[in-house]
Amino acid sequence: MDIIQRSLKNPFVQSFVLFAALVLVGLGCVWAYQNLRTTEYTDSDTGVSVRYSTRLVAEKATAARDITDKIVFRIRERRDDKEGDILVTVRYEDDLRKVSNTLRRDLLDILLENSEKVFVQEYIKYEKVSQRTFQHKGRRAAEIVFSYLSPYGKFVTQRFLILIRDENTAFYLSAQAPKEQYDTMNRRYFNTMFTSIGFK
Repeated sequence: MDIIQRSLKNPFVQSFVLFAALVLVGLGCVWAYQNLRTTEYTDSDTGVSVRYSTRLVAEKATAARDITDKIVFRIRERRDDKEGDILVTVRYEDDLRKVSNTLRRDLLDILLENSEKVFVQEYIKYEKVSQRTFQHKGRRAAEIVFSYLSPYGKFVTQRFLILIRDENTAFYLSAQAPKEQYDTMNRRYFNTMFTSIGFK
């Protein structure tokens, strides 16, 4: 203990400790700045808007297949960022009033039920983790979190939001990452998107 105490009284050691502390604080600030900075993407055609990390990039969907599937835009990691393999998609569905009127059922209930049927058929080893309905910025919404086995043999976890814009239109926000990375990506990226989605 005496040796340690004497060392700490040494001006050189004190300077080194102070310098190391400043470096650590600086690195922490840089990390926080890079991870907490966000920007917003608003689609001019539909008015849907999402805030996301500046470490990601948003791209409007322009391919013929995307337009047919009513995909509005995607958000992905920048090409030089190898942190994780995430995929975020925003799409919509319209002419829904006819469906709810024909079935005489609540629109959100119909969309939740249909989504789960599609997931069971489309995804290998589909397993629902959680489901909830809630109000999002004054609009009715539902969220499903589930996992499945990808075609590449790895398990993926997806967070899927249904947001009712009006009784004729619904928007879907889906975000997925490899199962072992999902919790980190959800905290770092997805939460901001899911809490910010709205309309301009």
